[in-house]
Amino acid sequence: INVPILLILAGSISLGRPPSEVGQPLVITNVYIVLAWVANFIPNVPLRYTVVAVSFLMYFRASWMMCNWVRDWRKRHSDGHILGRPLLSFVLIVVF
Repeated sequence: INVPILLILAGSISLGRPPSEVGQPLVITNVYIVLAWVANFIPNVPLRYTVVAVSFLMYFRASWMMCNWVRDWRKRHSDGHILGRPLLSFVLIVVF
């Protein structure tokens, strides 16, 4: 529950991204978290590693999309300080 709330706070509220742009990384993040958890219960080792690999790919995709939020915010607010909202968003990407 915490990750979706943090993504909405970072994307929509902090960086002013439209809900349609925040929704895609939000769904991808929820799915890769569930896939990583489900992989623990898959007895077939090659399938388990495949599910974990797909989870990592989804993580990288969602992270790339969130980095684009910061890039777009910086384009609109070139006078804004990088240690504020953009840094907090990057910390969120690294942590989750």
